[in-house]
Amino acid sequence: MQSPSPQQSLPNYPFTPEHGPVRSAAFFPDGKRFVTAGHRDNSTRIWDLKTAQQDGKALFGHVAPTLAVAVSRQGTEIVTGGDDDRVLLWNVASRTVRVLHTSAARAQDKRICSVAFSFSASPELVASSGTDGVIRVWKIKPDMDHTPYKSIPVGDIIVSLIQFLPGHPNHIAAASYDKKVRVFDVYNGRQSATFDTSPALVSSVAWFPGGERLVCSADKSIYIWNRRNGSQIIDPLSGHTRPIRTVSVSPQGRYIASGSNDKTVRLWNAVTGQQIGNPLPHEDSVVFVSFSPDGKTLLSITEQGAITLCNVEYLEVEEGLQHARGVIDGLVSLSAQAKDELQDVLDREFTSIRRQHAADIEEQRFRFEDKAEEDERRFDALESLLTGLKFEQQNQLATLQEEIGELNRKQEEKAKTLQDMVSKIARSHEEEFRNIRKAQVETSSEQKERFNVIQHDLRSLIKEIKETANSKYYIPYNPLKPH
Repeated sequence: MQSPSPQQSLPNYPFTPEHGPVRSAAFFPDGKRFVTAGHRDNSTRIWDLKTAQQDGKALFGHVAPTLAVAVSRQGTEIVTGGDDDRVLLWNVASRTVRVLHTSAARAQDKRICSVAFSFSASPELVASSGTDGVIRVWKIKPDMDHTPYKSIPVGDIIVSLIQFLPGHPNHIAAASYDKKVRVFDVYNGRQSATFDTSPALVSSVAWFPGGERLVCSADKSIYIWNRRNGSQIIDPLSGHTRPIRTVSVSPQGRYIASGSNDKTVRLWNAVTGQQIGNPLPHEDSVVFVSFSPDGKTLLSITEQGAITLCNVEYLEVEEGLQHARGVIDGLVSLSAQAKDELQDVLDREFTSIRRQHAADIEEQRFRFEDKAEEDERRFDALESLLTGLKFEQQNQLATLQEEIGELNRKQEEKAKTLQDMVSKIARSHEEEFRNIRKAQVETSSEQKERFNVIQHDLRSLIKEIKETANSKYYIPYNPLKPH
């Protein structure tokens, strides 16, 4: 965008009365488009940054105002959450929608406050949070349904803001109404860090590149936290005269932008915490600021929907000119004190550079340590998985051995039963054989006795016949003739 001034409004931005105010917005990764949500007609709309005209048809799916919107890393999908407690996933090209979450019965006190995409592509995650105190996470895949991949209960509090960590795809930050920002591991649900902003509520959060430093706004101040140890890196940034509504970190991590109810946008040096240039005035409270993906443009939106683009490079030049003018004015009345002051300025600049380098080195070290921790967690998870598989196999082996033992016992019982049956049958047959043998013996004795009787009778008959034959009164014996 070519502009001789630091700010440029979009006069041809086609906001008609039915559109109404903007509640949330997000850049596309290519920096050429952005999306707005929260319009009076419950729509979500995509805009061309160059022409300030709407890109394609509006997205309608919510039955109440849309409160949150986010764009995926590839720019192919949009997620929205609304006052109707619905989470909708939109395909940008086809404008089709998939319902990820909806209440069975619409409750007056349930709504989705924030949505976010992860910075990773495999797997790509999308999350939501709201008044029920639960962070829901889904894996984006062709066959995905409305069942969350993970549900992380934060507590009986409203979770107003969520944001995934750059460089840490499995971590998500959540700001809640108990004045705390918590960091969770989405894979196991464990809390890894907590930041307390008491006594003020957190109004906005943003991460530095690498995900090691967190920026959050509370009341009129901006805090920068070290994720590792939970300490504040520098003193709170102050200058706004009314509560801050929104903050954003430039893609290179050099600047912080903030928008406030004091109707200004301010740009800050992320290392020194110094304000850059003068506040940028707006006509209404600023509810949204965001750097373009290339870091050259700052988009701001007011509560009434006025959209302004700011040339960040212009502010950098203006800051340098202001500093140079101050040095030149000091040199006009050069003195020992002026020299000392100049030396102090140079020392501060060198100190700032050293701090920036130290911060960059520290960030790289943190990223290396985080990678090592991630590898260690994966190794522990793999070891735990292998241990679980080993334990499961041991259980299966023990179960199999028990089943084999039970089968052996049953076989032994069957064999014993069969053996008893055979023995019983053998004893029964043996008894029968003895009875038969006894009967045979008895029959043989009886037959022998009858044989002896018959033999005796025959002998007696023969004798009688012989005696009769010797008698003189012999009469031949006729067995057929009766006597």
